[in-house]
Amino acid sequence: MNAIFRAGIPALPRHRKGSTLVVSLLGMVLLLGAGALAVDVGLMALEANTTQRACDASALAAAMLLQIQKTGSTYTNSTTSQQKAVDEAVFIGAQNGIIIQPASVTFPQAGRVQVKAAVNSSLFLSKIWGTGTAQVTRMATAEKSTLKGINLAAPLGISITDYQAWSSGSGKFTVNLARNTSDPFGSGDALALSLDNIPSKPVAIFEKELREGFPGQVLIGQWVNSLNGANAQQNALLDAMKDRLAMGFDILPVFILPDKGATVGTSWHEIKTLAMIKVYTVQTVTPEGSSGHSNDVTQMSIQFMPDYVVNSDKYNVAIGMPGNSSVRVLRLVDDL
Repeated sequence: MNAIFRAGIPALPRHRKGSTLVVSLLGMVLLLGAGALAVDVGLMALEANTTQRACDASALAAAMLLQIQKTGSTYTNSTTSQQKAVDEAVFIGAQNGIIIQPASVTFPQAGRVQVKAAVNSSLFLSKIWGTGTAQVTRMATAEKSTLKGINLAAPLGISITDYQAWSSGSGKFTVNLARNTSDPFGSGDALALSLDNIPSKPVAIFEKELREGFPGQVLIGQWVNSLNGANAQQNALLDAMKDRLAMGFDILPVFILPDKGATVGTSWHEIKTLAMIKVYTVQTVTPEGSSGHSNDVTQMSIQFMPDYVVNSDKYNVAIGMPGNSSVRVLRLVDDL
């Protein structure tokens, strides 16, 4: 009876179109949200990279201008150089499309500058949710580091007396290559060095190292052997420096050695510091009181280059403490 009755009632149609529309709309909203998130995350990442590059460039440019000074036993940045560094950081930031506030440029320690920047990144699809911008903050710390070691140095030693007199870079002075390691060494002298302590280094290798630089890293405090400046070494210095001047490679690292009196035999020297010099001229001269040319020496006119910044892509450097030398290198130190 019930079965017959039920069979006589027509089945009601099931309308699915409305529910499908609802599901479709929900899916579109989710897809739109996911698209908004993907686009805006990409935009923020791009903005973050741009800001970071601007901070890096600003910090390096600012650090370049820092002048390290010593007061008692403490090293600090000079006030004038810090103000110049702030102005430079702001300027470089603007050149890269980033506003850097002067108060966001700070100096954690001597030779070091920190730059911070905050920018509002414009969002695209996230405006749907009422969010139009997001702040991106980046920071960079750069250091004008002091060197205690370097490679590609010329195997030459300069007297510490001349360094103390001329290290400010105030003018040019001349040095003559010493002929004998047993002679006194002091102002006006230059010594031929064996930086790998081979006492009888072949002249061809000595000349190659003068022209191209010694390949190994040499450190302050290291002991090195000096070579006799016989005619062959005198000519090697003359030829190598002429080649360097012709190629425009007139700035090179050398080592500062203590003065010494006359000694017997090959002498050893402790490297007190390292310095960059600029070579202006090189020539052969006859020492006063010499008869003929058998005792001719090679003479260079040079100038110290204080606070010189070397290219870290060219040189293999060892970082020291302020006061180790007047040779610097610029580097980012956020990750160190």
